[in-house]
Amino acid sequence: MTERNLNTGLQHREKNYIRRYVITTYLIFWGAIMLVGILFLLCGQNKSVMNWGTIGASWVPTIVLMCSFHKLFPEEKRSDWIKNAFKPRLKIGILLFVTVCLVAAVFGTYVIAVQSNNELSFHDLKGITIQSLIPIIFFAITQGATGEEAGWRGFLQQYFEKKYPGKVIKSALVVGVIWSFWHTPLWFITGLPPVQMLIYIGTFIIGNLCLSVIIAVCYVYCRNLIVPMWIHFLSNVLSTIIEPFVGDVESVLMARCWLAGFYIAVAIIFALWHSIRRSKITEN
Repeated sequence: MTERNLNTGLQHREKNYIRRYVITTYLIFWGAIMLVGILFLLCGQNKSVMNWGTIGASWVPTIVLMCSFHKLFPEEKRSDWIKNAFKPRLKIGILLFVTVCLVAAVFGTYVIAVQSNNELSFHDLKGITIQSLIPIIFFAITQGATGEEAGWRGFLQQYFEKKYPGKVIKSALVVGVIWSFWHTPLWFITGLPPVQMLIYIGTFIIGNLCLSVIIAVCYVYCRNLIVPMWIHFLSNVLSTIIEPFVGDVESVLMARCWLAGFYIAVAIIFALWHSIRRSKITEN
């Protein structure tokens, strides 16, 4: 067998493993959500069942990655991969900048919501207490932020960056699409009417694509898995804290539209920053 045929065979096998990983992650997660939904109904719509079940389902990307590890990384030990994922030194400047951007996006959305609705007031935020924040922060940490990122960014993002050399944004958008539609079952348990559901799905996909770009740009300059985990956590926790103070369903959907717009702006800023920095590195 020639070297070219060998490389082609290895690439084909790798592609099959990637496809299997994505499909398996989808099927197990969708099945888990269905099971959680059934248990939720059988237990008299107990919210604890939904919350804890969602935590378990959120870890599917990482669980599938660890179970398939030796096929995906035949020459690497699982323990070494985990250590290396958190080994690089954190760049505090990047974390602070992305934190400021996301806080500004969410707060900007809330300001617009208050200005657009006479029934809302900034004084409503006094309702945020330590007691109300503890469960929000706990579930934000234990769900998507820590459960998903090893699979989406620690594995898939880096795979596509190797597949598309020098195209971080393209890789991020591919992962963003996979990441977004993985959540499909969650869209249909919102109970929203068709038109409102379309708005919800549209803003969800746009927000995730933008967040995927933001995460990818930050992650490419600091390969510590805490970076995508932090950004994912921050996005979830900020939205969860503010949403109850935005108003009724229509107001929430309008706020989601504004937030999607802010996320687009932030994603463009990070994409431009990456492009400028990459150009300077290339020139040097």
